[in-house]
Amino acid sequence: MTPGRELDIAIGRHVMGDKGIGALIPDYSTRIESAMRVVERLALQGGMNRISIRFSQRNFMRDAASISHAICLAALESIDAEVPS
Repeated sequence: MTPGRELDIAIGRHVMGDKGIGALIPDYSTRIESAMRVVERLALQGGMNRISIRFSQRNFMRDAASISHAICLAALESIDAEVPS
């Protein structure tokens, strides 16, 4: 899944609990400020105490266009949400 509205909506719905329409959901996958809200949310829920994103070794083995994108992909995987290829 590439960075953009589809990923932002998935993060909003599955991780952040957003119920708004796509236009009101932040740019989680392209803006670091928004992606950090995802990290904070998971930390507050007790779902994580450390985030590790690797690009060349196995953890979350996905290509990512940016740190924000990688955070969003890792967040979806961490809660066992389906991450389309």
